[in-house]
Amino acid sequence: MVRKSLGAVYTPELLADWVASELLGRLQHVKSPLVIDPACGDGALLKSVLRTKSHFSIAVAGIDIDPGAIRQAKRTLPTGTLLKVADALQPGGRGSDVGSGWTGLIDAKRIAGVISNPPWGAGLEQNAPELRGAGYQLAQGQFDSYELFIELCLKVMPDHAILAFIIPDSLFLPEHRALRTLLLGNLCAGA
Repeated sequence: MVRKSLGAVYTPELLADWVASELLGRLQHVKSPLVIDPACGDGALLKSVLRTKSHFSIAVAGIDIDPGAIRQAKRTLPTGTLLKVADALQPGGRGSDVGSGWTGLIDAKRIAGVISNPPWGAGLEQNAPELRGAGYQLAQGQFDSYELFIELCLKVMPDHAILAFIIPDSLFLPEHRALRTLLLGNLCAGA
């Protein structure tokens, strides 16, 4: 039940490998890229990145709110992999803004790629007004936790970072129009 309340969604290995391959194909020009997963769970997507890498050196890092998931990731990922227990949505603690606390977690400027199957339907510690106060514009009306992780990455990651998400098809429902608008706005701004 705890995994469900945290929005844990397991990623089949075939899908994880495909998403990792797509991401790495776009990072071949980057020397020694750092790829992170801000909701890494047991590290399945990070393992796929390491398994899929071809001829270049790559570093991976993961963040998750669940200490048990981070312990599991530490058992299966290479020694020295940066893994932190934190609420990626507000690593600076409740009441902090969306970007606050990230410098203590990881050097965001180094990040070349993000790979994530963000939590869907997770129970959040913060309520909608707190999240809006922290800078999450998508925390309005009916929203899902995965939307906030996408918004987080769009705000915190460097402009050059490549983002690869596995998201539900509910993205196309009317209540998720604000996320689609945000994504299109960022796509057009980067073009």
